[in-house]
Amino acid sequence: MAAGSITVLVIAASKIGLLQPLEWGTLDLFFRLRPLEPPDSRIAIVTIGESDIKKVGQWPIPDAVLAKLIENLKAHHPRAIGLALYRDLAVEPGNQALVKVFKSSPNLIGVEKAVGDKVAPPLTLSKLEQVGIADLVLDADGKVRRGLLSVRNEGEQTKLSLGVRLALIYLQAEGISLKMIDEKKKHLRLGKAVFVPFRDNDGGYVRANVGGYQILLNYRGGEDNFAKISMTDVLQNRIPPAKVRDRILIIGAAAPSLNDLFLTPYSSSFNGIPQRTPSVVIHANLTSQILSAALDGRPFIRVWDQPVEALWIFIWSLAGAAAGVQEWFAFAVCPLKKNGFLILAIQLICIFMAGVTLLISCYLAFLGSWWVPAAAPLLALTGSAIASAAYCSRKWQRLALLDGLTQVANRRHFQECLQRKWDETMRNKRHLSLILCDVDCFKKYNDTYGHQAGDACLQRVAKAIVLAVRPADIVARYGGEEFAVILPNTSPDVAMQVAEIIRCKVSDLKIEHSQSTVENYVTVSCGLASTVADCKSAPYDLISAADKGLYEAKNMGRNRVILQEIEIYDLPFSSNYYN
Repeated sequence: MAAGSITVLVIAASKIGLLQPLEWGTLDLFFRLRPLEPPDSRIAIVTIGESDIKKVGQWPIPDAVLAKLIENLKAHHPRAIGLALYRDLAVEPGNQALVKVFKSSPNLIGVEKAVGDKVAPPLTLSKLEQVGIADLVLDADGKVRRGLLSVRNEGEQTKLSLGVRLALIYLQAEGISLKMIDEKKKHLRLGKAVFVPFRDNDGGYVRANVGGYQILLNYRGGEDNFAKISMTDVLQNRIPPAKVRDRILIIGAAAPSLNDLFLTPYSSSFNGIPQRTPSVVIHANLTSQILSAALDGRPFIRVWDQPVEALWIFIWSLAGAAAGVQEWFAFAVCPLKKNGFLILAIQLICIFMAGVTLLISCYLAFLGSWWVPAAAPLLALTGSAIASAAYCSRKWQRLALLDGLTQVANRRHFQECLQRKWDETMRNKRHLSLILCDVDCFKKYNDTYGHQAGDACLQRVAKAIVLAVRPADIVARYGGEEFAVILPNTSPDVAMQVAEIIRCKVSDLKIEHSQSTVENYVTVSCGLASTVADCKSAPYDLISAADKGLYEAKNMGRNRVILQEIEIYDLPFSSNYYN
C-alpha cells in the first residue's frame, strides 16, 4: 500500500515538473563522470580568441580578413567549412573579396538565426542556399542539452541546422544520404543512424518545447575534446595540411569578450562559477554526433516510454517499502529482535545501499546511452522506506500496548494509564474509578472445553466489555481471566452503572458453561473502587480496594458487582453490591 501510494505521489510530482531540475542535474553529473571519448578526427574548430582579435585590431573582423581566412583553409581541401558567425552586414574593407570567396566555395555553409530575434544570413550564401540555422535550444536553467536539427519557417520551408548541413556534405562523399522511413513518426535514416524526434516528456523533461526537429545531445566532450586551430595560425599559414584536409572545419568565436558562450552539462558550479562553452563547440558536438551515428553506429541518448518509467519508479518504491519493514529485519536477524537501534541502523544501511545501487544502475545505463530516471525512483525509494518504517513503528508501538489475545490494553499499558489518570485526577480534583472483572469458574471452562475454546471465550468477553464501557474508559487484560477498566472522571454511582452493564453484557453472550457453579453460561464477577480528588493514597490502593471488592463478590456467590471503599482513608461512601 505504501509503495503504491508513494509511487503515485512521486509520479504526480514528476508530471508537474518538481523533479525536472533534479533529473537534469543527474544527467549533467553522468556526462561529467563519463570517460571522455577520443576526439573526432573528422572535425576541427577554427577559433577566434582574444589574441586573434587584438592582432586584427577590431570586431567584427573585416571582410578582407575573413575572406583570407576561408581561402587559406580552402587551400588544404577540407570537406566542408562552417562559418558559425553571423554575417548579415558588410564589414569593410574587403566585402567584394568575401562575396567572391562565398561564390567560389560550394562546401561553405553560413548561418542565420531563425527563431526568436532573427538574424539574416549572408545574402550571397542565402541565394546559393548554403545556409544553416545556428539557433540553440536552452532549457529553463540556461543549459543546452538538446540539438535543433531543423525548423520550418512561416512559408513552411524546412531549414536545416549548421551541424546537419555540414554532416550531409561530409556524408555525401561517402555515398550516404538522408531518407524518411516513417513520415508519420518523423523517423529518419542516415547511414547506420535512425533519428527519432525528441518528445515533450522524454527523460526528465516535463512539457518541454518541442518546436522544430530536436534530439538529445550526446556530447562527445567540451572544448578541449576537439582539434583547435587559431585564426592567426590560419592567416599566417602555420597549419599542417593533414590537420585540415578532408575534415569539417567550423569557424567560430571563442573569445570571452564576445559572450558567445553557453552553459552545458559540463558547466559544473561545484567549484565556483560554472564554465561556459563557446557555441562553436556545441555545433561541433552536434555535427560529430550525426557523423558518429551515421558512420560508426554511435547510439543517440535513448529514453524509456512513460509506462516503463512508472514501473521503474514502482520497483524502487517496493524496495524502499521492504527496507522499511522492521518485521522483516527482525525475522532475518533473529538475535537482534530486541535491539531496535541496531535494526534501525541496518535499515538505514540497506536504504543507503539501495540508493547507491540505483544511482550506479542509472549511470551504467547512461554509459550505454540510456537516460534512465534517477531522482524520481530515489525519492520513491526513500519515501516508501520512511512511510513503511513509520507505519511499522506505529504498529509495533500499538502491539506493545495491546494484549495479543484479546486486543485490549495489556497490563503494562494499564499501569501506565492508571498512573497518568491518577495524576490528572489529583490535579483536576475529580473522581477516578476502577473495575476489576473475573470470569467465573474459568479453570473449569478450560478443563471442560479446552484451551482454544477458553481463548475464544476470553476474546468474546473482552469484546463485550469494550462495547459496555464509554469511549473515554480504558479496558485492559489484568491477568489470565481478569480484566480491568479505568473510568476517568467517574463517580462511584456512575461506575456502578457501567460495571453492571458489563456484567449484563457478558451474561447476554450466553456462552455455554455446563460446569459453572453460577449459571449454565459464562458470567463475570466485578470489584469496584473509587477515589476522590483530595485522597492522598496511591494507585496501588485503588487496585487493592477493587481487588477486595472482587474477592468479596466471589465469596458472595459470583456474577455480581461489589463496591469497595479504600480502607486507608475515610471516604464518603461505603461497601455495597448489586446482584
